[in-house]
Amino acid sequence: VELVGTKKRHILYNNEDNYSDIDIGDSLDIVVKERVDEVGLYSLTCQLFFTSNEARLTQKKSYKFAVLSPFNISHRLYNLDEDTMDKKTIFVEVSLENVSHQSITLSSMKLEPINIKKLPELIFELEDVNLKNKHNEPLYIQPRCKYNKIFKFTSCSREYNNLGKSSREVLELKLRIGWVSVSYGDGWLDSYKIGLPILCDQNKLNKEKNAIILKAELPSVNNRQEEFKVFLYVTNNLSIDQKGMSIRLDFDQLLPIIILGNDRLYLEELKAGETVTLELDCQALVSGVYNLNGIYVFDELEDKKVSV
Repeated sequence: VELVGTKKRHILYNNEDNYSDIDIGDSLDIVVKERVDEVGLYSLTCQLFFTSNEARLTQKKSYKFAVLSPFNISHRLYNLDEDTMDKKTIFVEVSLENVSHQSITLSSMKLEPINIKKLPELIFELEDVNLKNKHNEPLYIQPRCKYNKIFKFTSCSREYNNLGKSSREVLELKLRIGWVSVSYGDGWLDSYKIGLPILCDQNKLNKEKNAIILKAELPSVNNRQEEFKVFLYVTNNLSIDQKGMSIRLDFDQLLPIIILGNDRLYLEELKAGETVTLELDCQALVSGVYNLNGIYVFDELEDKKVSV
């Protein structure tokens, strides 16, 4: 009796001893118990060797079955621009939806690199953002409910010119999750793959000095019912003072983030080399990690956008 899975072959039962003759109408029962805890497609084969009328015969029968994951898995990537041209930051949001009929206890969830040996110049750090809020209580996911986990990927290169020459170069990660269910016990999966684009230097090597620089800092949204703050940093990168500046907010582009307040903030004066910090009170329609699109610095005198 042999069980063939996606990665392994298991001999569950093998007895080469000769059994006594089996007369007509008699039966021989063999019970084989085996636990399967890895998601995938399996084939169970039973092969029987016997002699009839002095002829050696073989009979084989196979059964195929699937071990399914209780989760639908999806992910989203968010690129974060950095000041230095040899650094890249990507937030990876992984979403698990419990599609089973019972509650599932999530025991582990992590990302592991697959092809790092093919990228010897790459230096990277993979951080579990949720780990800062880790608690000892079990994480139960109810049926038809979702759980989001956020990872922060930061990469750079020992030899910057050798990294990211091809836009097709990606760091492949596999998602490994483990869980426990009341009916079926422990289970795990590691077949879900995520590709992260590595640093590409074509645009940043040609980076020009910009007049007004706008940066934003916002937390990941874990509870959509709570208000949170977004910090804006406006820097005058010129050698002269700037007047008549304003921050304009496009509420439609900012969705699912909702800004509480006016859609325009005025700056009285922005001195040469000065950085002004502004706080925005916000709420989010859904939890997750988001890019801030729809925030601009405008020159009110000329009515044109001046920030990047």
